[in-house]
Amino acid sequence: MGSGYISNILLVEDNPGDARLISEMLVESGILAAGLQIATSLHEAQEQLGHSSFDAILLDLGLPDSAGLDTLSSIHQIAQSTPIVVLTGLADDEIGFQSIKSGAQDYLVKGQIESSLLARALRYATQRKREAEALRYSEERFRTIFENANDEIIYMDKTGRVIDRNIKEEDMLGYTLEEVIGGNITEFDYIIGAEQAEAMSNMYASALEGSGGQGLTKLEMIHKNGSRVFVEASVSPIKKGDEIEGLIVIVRNITERKRAEDELIERESLNFALFQNGPIPTVIVDRDGRVVKSNLAKRFSGDELPDLGAVMFKDYWGELGKSMYIELMQSIESGEAKDFMERQLGERYISLTIAPFYNGAMIMSKDITEQKKAEAEASRTKALEELDRWRTQLLGIISHELRTPLTAIKGLSSTLMQQDVQWDRETQYDMLMTIDNGADRMNHIISDLLDASRLEAGVLKMDKKITTLAIIIHQIEEQLRVLTVDYEFSKHIPTNIPRLNVDEVRIGQVVTNLVANATAYSGAGSRIVLESKRKGNEVMVSVIDQGMGIATEHLENVFSQFYRLESGVKRRKGGSGLGLAICKGIIEAHDGKIWVESELGKGSRFSFTLPIMKGTKE
Repeated sequence: MGSGYISNILLVEDNPGDARLISEMLVESGILAAGLQIATSLHEAQEQLGHSSFDAILLDLGLPDSAGLDTLSSIHQIAQSTPIVVLTGLADDEIGFQSIKSGAQDYLVKGQIESSLLARALRYATQRKREAEALRYSEERFRTIFENANDEIIYMDKTGRVIDRNIKEEDMLGYTLEEVIGGNITEFDYIIGAEQAEAMSNMYASALEGSGGQGLTKLEMIHKNGSRVFVEASVSPIKKGDEIEGLIVIVRNITERKRAEDELIERESLNFALFQNGPIPTVIVDRDGRVVKSNLAKRFSGDELPDLGAVMFKDYWGELGKSMYIELMQSIESGEAKDFMERQLGERYISLTIAPFYNGAMIMSKDITEQKKAEAEASRTKALEELDRWRTQLLGIISHELRTPLTAIKGLSSTLMQQDVQWDRETQYDMLMTIDNGADRMNHIISDLLDASRLEAGVLKMDKKITTLAIIIHQIEEQLRVLTVDYEFSKHIPTNIPRLNVDEVRIGQVVTNLVANATAYSGAGSRIVLESKRKGNEVMVSVIDQGMGIATEHLENVFSQFYRLESGVKRRKGGSGLGLAICKGIIEAHDGKIWVESELGKGSRFSFTLPIMKGTKE
């Protein structure tokens, strides 16, 4: 948006004359860069804000369906980041003050407005809102960093008095917040030895000079219990303009690192003894990455030893050495070991461990080429087994589920084609209906197979749009009627269910599949219920039946591909065994969840959730 212009404004005004006058003023002032949208009621304004964004809102407090500060509160809840200028016919400063306190950026009295005043109010409101949002974001970001930092952060004024600390309980030196807040840094000489006082003094002096702060300084401090604590500390000035108004001290506890470094020094002779006699191919480099030692195991593995002291590690193993060099140097600097589970060296695969010590690091290697070959073969075998399982299941579906209707279609069509038999119209119709139903069944099974394969490949497209559950159910009304003609079917879909951003067809497919599943495993005349309700930030849809139920041991497999409950149960209807797996894939593609609750002999409840659109009120 260019300087001095506002792209899109929402005017909430129920008086046509006032709305026309304000529109003319906006055009005359030249502030309006794009368009003006007008809402004549609170409800209409809320709808427009629900699907459009605006750069500013001109709000009349007196509307047909809302009046006073309640109007402002309702709008502000929906458009908290949009600047609002309140318009009213009352020259009441108290209302103006309360309006601004409630979130408005400015307050204008109708009848006292002219084009330039309106334009100036909108510009100032927009600018103030941007500045307020930027300040709020900056403060929140600083507070989040301050309160969640792993290091201890201390905020002091320029005299050294402690104002705040991010560690609210006991800190690394054992002192509580109450023991340090309000105290001056000069009073804390008991936490640092005399030999460290000069380093501490230099840190604060450098920061107060405004030169940008003192870098990391290592200090030895004294815990409340008398033990030694090693830290890294830095001090930086906080400026307001050119004036220093405070200091930030960041302290990191490095006691464990210091102890580890000392232990490494003490064990150096032992490490070298193990190195000389170890069977693992090992290279030792100094702190600059120069190869200084390579044990005899390198000769046994067929590699030539380098001219020790003259070769850099980055040149020792070709491209592998170059790619690892930065990580090697980082490991040496930090004192932290690094593991590389798999790296390629020519035609071989090796695993590597970088173990840093005081003067450099050891790089230990292990040839895992044969292991890699075995893993690849195992993976290939598993993939072939899975493919074979799919093929077997798919052949089972084709041989049974497709063959049955195909046999009926072929037999009846051949019968109808016989020239020596004349069938009456009713018999012909029954035969054609059987053929039609068989073709529908085959089409359904093939569609399930295609959907399952697309879900498996992650390419099943979801054509999402803003809609409601009531609209989706209405679209599949006839399908549900046909499915449940032999059952006591009822729906309970509240009219106030929030809007959703979903693929109507796919969600309709899920509902239809769940209802079809309920009819497949329920006796004729039993009750089937479709219901929905809001649950937090989600809409939950359930299909409840009074069928045979599902045993506990089967529940975790219900949504698996090709899984059926036919074992030991008389089969109710044919199918691909993919319907519930497809339901699961569709719901998860909408960031929802699907599950089943069931009791054997009493029935089942299949439920799924879908996230509602953001900004929808409870």
